[in-house]
Amino acid sequence: MNKNSVSAQEIITKTSSLLADKIEEDNIKGACDRIPFILKYYLHRYYHIDIGLHFGLIEHNAKYALHQWNSYEGQKIDVTIHNQLINEINSDCLILDEIYIAKGNNVIYHDYNNLPKDYLDKIEQATYHEYLLKNIPNRTEEEENALQGWLEILEADGSLIMLEKRRMTEIKSIKTYIKNYYKDDWNNILQYLKTKKI
Repeated sequence: MNKNSVSAQEIITKTSSLLADKIEEDNIKGACDRIPFILKYYLHRYYHIDIGLHFGLIEHNAKYALHQWNSYEGQKIDVTIHNQLINEINSDCLILDEIYIAKGNNVIYHDYNNLPKDYLDKIEQATYHEYLLKNIPNRTEEEENALQGWLEILEADGSLIMLEKRRMTEIKSIKTYIKNYYKDDWNNILQYLKTKKI
């Protein structure tokens, strides 16, 4: 693709669709912890296109999952939503607000700065119950399972706080994050995109 003869929207659409196809074909699950970062960095580095990076939650039938996605000029780009770790939360892959891979479920996106009240209430409950359960000596299996459930909620919230504190929407932070944690993924995706002439 000649980057001088096409629009930013065309480059974003082509790159995003290739990544979504790869996720679908290779059955890559739960890739929102790296692909949105890689997409933002790739478009910035090779095309000087700045897309947004968002982190927060997706919600489906009162279930929440930590999630990251992109945007461009207010339009969602979510190339990992169709292949989540939790199958019930799989939803339509979006590229610039258009459905690219249909999965049928509708999720609600909650940006980090605008989390729903019932989720925040769960965080408060988790903090309380985690404290109580940790102080029970010789916990039963039921108590241990409950503790693990509350800890999962707190860990997800901690991840959101970490992403905000580390300024993970900035290119310099993203570059370091990819280099330290996902270098092989970056190299594989870069090679894949090059073979597709993008």
